[in-house]
Amino acid sequence: GVRPSSSEQGYVLRRLLRRAVRFMDVLGAGEGNLSELVSIVADLYGTHYGDVKKQEEEIAKVVEEEEKKFIPIHVLKRMISSYQTISKEEGFDRIICL
Repeated sequence: GVRPSSSEQGYVLRRLLRRAVRFMDVLGAGEGNLSELVSIVADLYGTHYGDVKKQEEEIAKVVEEEEKKFIPIHVLKRMISSYQTISKEEGFDRIICL
């Protein structure tokens, strides 16, 4: 199977997993819960894709590892995006006032 990586199919998988983590946060499902959905997906698709059910634990482990790598980055980006953008002049004035 494909594993998250920085090239080819692994890159696509990594982006897909990270997008899922981001949207789970947007939907209010919290962070670090994507790996919990693996068993549900395995139950739904296990009859059609036997390897999914056979490798359920390994898939959950890979998803959890990718979540742990991405969540700190996602939290930092969210914090940065919540700050207000200011003009150079306003920033300079704030520094001078200190």
